[in-house]
Amino acid sequence: MRDRPRCAVWTGAFRGNVKRVVKSFRVCAVCADTGAILDCMGWTCTATAAPKDSGTVAIPDQTSIPPQEAFDAALREFMKTHVRTEGGKKYWWCPESSQKRGEIPDGFGRQWAPATETGFHWLELDDQQVGGAQLAASATPVLTAGLEDAGHAAVKFTWSGDQDKTTMSLVVSPLRDFTAADIAPFVRRGDARLANDLVALAHQYVSPDFCHNLLSRLSAVPGGLAGAPADVTITIVANLRSDRATAAVGSLDPRTLAGILNELRGFESTEGVRDALQYLSLNLALRTEWRAAAPPRGCLHPASIAAMARSILRS
Repeated sequence: MRDRPRCAVWTGAFRGNVKRVVKSFRVCAVCADTGAILDCMGWTCTATAAPKDSGTVAIPDQTSIPPQEAFDAALREFMKTHVRTEGGKKYWWCPESSQKRGEIPDGFGRQWAPATETGFHWLELDDQQVGGAQLAASATPVLTAGLEDAGHAAVKFTWSGDQDKTTMSLVVSPLRDFTAADIAPFVRRGDARLANDLVALAHQYVSPDFCHNLLSRLSAVPGGLAGAPADVTITIVANLRSDRATAAVGSLDPRTLAGILNELRGFESTEGVRDALQYLSLNLALRTEWRAAAPPRGCLHPASIAAMARSILRS
């Protein structure tokens, strides 16, 4: 395994009084059959402003160290988004390439895979089978219908701005058995704003109350959702699984989305909502902020930001 997390300390990405950055890492060997942690090693990477050194790796003489709770928590978080269940079996899943890998051994799955299906459920869209439904010209009547029956509504969030890798789209809905067929008719074929939907799309169950509150806040957006295309594309669907099903597509500025998500924090204790809010906040709502202030590539990866945010929220 090779790794060297470079970090250009001498650039404007750091405060002027920062002259040295030391990053500490822990790597563990985990048995693929049983999930038991066999051993761990620690290492550091040190970057300095003078002399200019973007990262020197150091491995201590005593490399064998015990695992920590942080490693367990990080692995469990990883498993939430990298496992897919089909036919009662669990498989490795890559959310970036939308590809299924090999089957996860039972022992490893029992130890580390989520015990219940409360995380994101991956949906596969075929670009030849999407579209076909008539979309409403305005989001207002769709929002009104969704508020009348939030239990059969859904809201899809798609990143449509600049990106250097695929950003997963997320559908939230009170339908626990939500499938790709529920959203496919409302994904307009050939719409470049929805390109991420065809590569990585997931569903997260939320309560009808949460869905109703989300729709209420979307209804209250100044100027509505029909403005010029923005970084976040919103698809609202109402009356799902009925002959009255209808949908509309609109746009949101990331800062506006951030405000809406902050207003919904009171629902974090309910099933599924915490994961949905964290994902949408870090990957859509706050994306332009960390991108504008981001240091050169290699200094801080978005996954690191997510890990730190989860740690802060837990504390």
